[in-house]
This record gives sequence, C-alpha cells and structure tokens, in this order.
Amino acid sequence: MKKIILFFSFIIILSISINPVYGKNLPNDSILIISFKDKFGQTIKEDIILEGHINEEYKIKEYDIKGYTLKEIIGNKSGIFLKNKSNITYIYEPDIPSTSITKIELLTSIITLIFILILKKC
Repeated sequence: MKKIILFFSFIIILSISINPVYGKNLPNDSILIISFKDKFGQTIKEDIILEGHINEEYKIKEYDIKGYTLKEIIGNKSGIFLKNKSNITYIYEPDIPSTSITKIELLTSIITLIFILILKKC
C-alpha cells in the first residue's frame, strides 16, 4: 500500500513540474529589437526593445524621423515572437533640402541681370 501511495505522489509531483501553469503572469521569454540606421549604417535613433512570449503576435508601425525618409525595412513588421532574439532594422536616407529654383525665380533673376547690364552701359 505504501508503494502505491508513493507511486501516485511521484506521478502528481512529476505532472506539476512538467505541465505549465496557465493563466499566471509568466515572464516574457522573447525579445525583438528595432534598430534605426541611416544608409551608411550609423544609428540615428535609440533602439526599441519589445518583449513578448514565444508565438505571441507583434505588429510594428513605421517610424517618422525628422530629417530622414524611410527607404527600407529589413525584417518583418508583423509576425510572432520567436525563441531566439529577433531584429528589425529600419534604413533611412537623409533628406536633402530643396535648392531647386522655380521658373519665376529664374526669370526674375535674368530680368534683374539684364536691367543691371543696361544701367552700366548708360
């Protein structure tokens, strides 16, 4: 009889240690790192670290960074947390200030130049 009780006690202890406890706040077991780099590989914004449970879904938005335009995303913007650490890298290109001259500005400059040349001859 003692052997049977010990046997069932062992089975109960074994099943408690093997089966996960559902419904409790378990620690996150997966990490997703979002990096922001320019086209030269330089960091332009601090990394964002997301934590989640394996197989839990994630979805990330695109991030606007002043002075830069998003050109490429390396990795998946949505998916599931994996067992190993995952990375997503946003690649940006610096904005170049517009220095293009409009037709009106060009025409005004030409007329002003002609007027100055005429005045010099007089």
